[in-house]
Amino acid sequence: MNLRELPKVELHRHLELSLRHETMKELAPACGIDVPNQEAFAERFLITEPMTNLGAVLNKFLDTQVLLNSTEVLERISYEACLDAYHQEGIRILELRYAPTYVRQGHEHMSFQQIHEAIKKGTLRAQKEVDLAVGLICIIQRILPVKEAEAITQFAIDNHETFIGLDLADNEEGFDSKPFSPFFHRAAEAGLGITIHSGEANVPKAPRYVRDAIDYLGATRIGHGVQIYRDPEMMEYVKERKVSLELCPTSNW
Repeated sequence: MNLRELPKVELHRHLELSLRHETMKELAPACGIDVPNQEAFAERFLITEPMTNLGAVLNKFLDTQVLLNSTEVLERISYEACLDAYHQEGIRILELRYAPTYVRQGHEHMSFQQIHEAIKKGTLRAQKEVDLAVGLICIIQRILPVKEAEAITQFAIDNHETFIGLDLADNEEGFDSKPFSPFFHRAAEAGLGITIHSGEANVPKAPRYVRDAIDYLGATRIGHGVQIYRDPEMMEYVKERKVSLELCPTSNW
C-alpha cells in the first residue's frame, strides 16, 4: 500500500484553494479571466515554484476568490473537494475551513448563511456517496476590523451544529491577537474548538505570536506553528500545554 492509499485525517484544508483544475478552467471565462491554454492557466492559478514568503501564499487566494461567485459554485467545489480528498488522497476524516468574509468579498449578493448552506450542501452530498466524515471550521480574518469578528463569531455559534471550530487567519505582523480574545472565549464556551493560524511566517516574533494564540485565544491547535523552532522554551510550552501543531511534512505553505 502506498502513502496515498493509507487512510488519513486531514485537519487543515482551505476550501478556497481546493478547486479542481478543470473546474477553474470552466468557471474562469464567465468571470472575465482568459485562460486560452495550459500555460496561461498555470501562470494565473497554479504554484509553479517554491513560495518564499507568506504574502506570496496569501496572494494565491486572490486568484481563486473571484470564481466563488454563486451558491451553485460553492456547492460544487465543496462536493468536488470532498470527493477528491477521499479518492485521490485516502482521506477519511476531513476538516475543511473557509472565511465567510473572504468568500463574500465581491459577491455581496450572497449572505453568510447562503454561503454556508451551499458549502454544507456540497459536503453532505459527498458524504452520502463515500465513507467520509467532514467538519467545517469558520475563519475570522485578522486583517479586517475587529468589529467584523463579532459578527463572524456569532455566525459560527449560530451554526455550531455544522461548524466544529473557529480559526483566526491572515498575516500576523501588525495584527495583534489580543483584541480577538473575547470572541474566541465566547466560541469556546459555545462548544467550538479553537485552532489559530500562527507561527507561520519566518519572522523573529513568530514564537511570541504562538504564545499569544494559546494564552489569549485559548488555542488547543495551531495552524503551522513551525517557527517555534526559534525558541526552545516555546517548544516546551507547546508540549506542556498539549497544543497540537497542524503541519505538513513537505511544505509550510
